[in-house]
Amino acid sequence: MRIIRICVLVTSLVLALAPGAQASGRPRIGVPKFDFSIESVGEGIADILTRELVKCGRFSVIERAELESLLTEVDFQQSEYVEQETAVPLGEIKGVDYLLIGKITAFGYGEREKSVGGAVFGDHLGIGGVGAKTKKAHAQFDIRLVEVRTGKVVFAESAEGFESKKGLTLLVGGSNWAAGLDFQSSEFRESMIGKATYKAMAEVLKKLYEKFPHQGVVLVRDGDTLITSIGEISGVGKGDILEVFRVTELKDEEGEVVWKKEEKVGTARVIEFQGENCMATIITGRNEIEQGMLVRPEKQYEYLPEEAGEEEGEE
Repeated sequence: MRIIRICVLVTSLVLALAPGAQASGRPRIGVPKFDFSIESVGEGIADILTRELVKCGRFSVIERAELESLLTEVDFQQSEYVEQETAVPLGEIKGVDYLLIGKITAFGYGEREKSVGGAVFGDHLGIGGVGAKTKKAHAQFDIRLVEVRTGKVVFAESAEGFESKKGLTLLVGGSNWAAGLDFQSSEFRESMIGKATYKAMAEVLKKLYEKFPHQGVVLVRDGDTLITSIGEISGVGKGDILEVFRVTELKDEEGEVVWKKEEKVGTARVIEFQGENCMATIITGRNEIEQGMLVRPEKQYEYLPEEAGEEEGEE
């Protein structure tokens, strides 16, 4: 029979957090280059996702150059790992809680037929349906979020984006056109394939938001003033309300967390930001709130790339 132990966690910055979260309350995540036949495309897509993860403010994101160095140390083979349906132990990768592994399954342009009920061609009216071809960009990724400590796949999903809006640049030229793309350029962001890519990125972010609520911790309490690890980059603003929670964990005899309970103990109002932290004034829970407790914005903000904001257009 397995013995369950109850641990009430109040003052420890690390233990008050979910497994895989650092003392700031934000999970540490790294994005290796995506698996694709053209290496530069896999690197470009991973760079875009890394940048968007920084902007969303929910994660501590490992720089790609640093991550590649760490992965080399543990002899990580992405192409082999991506194909695995079950967990593959990765061992300890210093400073990384999760790896977001990606494989590009579609990236390019195609043509589609669409029916036009009535159209003018020169001086002639087409009636009864006319077949017309339109260019359509398509980007699709298979993604797996892996917990480094255990090697377990937290989730495996697919994300895709389409774009066929009239007037956008096609960015094609030759059989190896994708190899020459500059993924950091405004030209790419404003192209059909760029828009499709960012729409797929938005889907990846939405799936991560479902798994990881925006949260931080109380770093310091000074009277009725709190310093928390919630930054302005995350979308939280002055005057917003933060909710403070006490976390209780149930552990088995091997020390593994098997259940978690959160109890709301108070609220605080954001008054100032400094770097990745904010200052807040306690509203309720003056006798309960302590250093190390979990903090979440009352309103969860979901950042999505601006380039993904428009609906798919039609020519």
